[in-house]
Amino acid sequence: MTEAEAHQHFAAACFDEAWTWLEKESRTEKEDERMVAAAQASLYHWLNRGDCTEQNLSIGYWQISRVYAVLERAQEARAYAERCVAVSEKANLTAFFTGFAYEALCRSLLLDGERDEAAACMDMAKSLEAKVTVPGDREMLAKDLQELEAAFSKE
Repeated sequence: MTEAEAHQHFAAACFDEAWTWLEKESRTEKEDERMVAAAQASLYHWLNRGDCTEQNLSIGYWQISRVYAVLERAQEARAYAERCVAVSEKANLTAFFTGFAYEALCRSLLLDGERDEAAACMDMAKSLEAKVTVPGDREMLAKDLQELEAAFSKE
């Protein structure tokens, strides 16, 4: 296997592993650590691929932000969400990817107790959701936004 093939393989494999940990109902501390490492490793391998695009970076930053949000590590979640928004907007990515970038930022701001800023991000994400043209993608974003709306009412 060449180095390029290894980066291609591990970018996807680490992403999938992090996703598996994210979907697990409860994790041990060691599993949490593996989840963080897998998400970070996925991005590392993407950064070493010649075909890495802004969309790939947006997805990687989003996943890392979600991992930290699930672990209630607001500062790290926010840092990666801000990177996700920045790359998504700079590259003028579709409403789907930019909507998820704002979803991540909203989630991290809620964790950090920044309700007003989170509400503004929620409004932006909802406006982008309305522009998503692929039905399955729109439902995916809508589902996460509904989950976040429930978090607003808990506070």
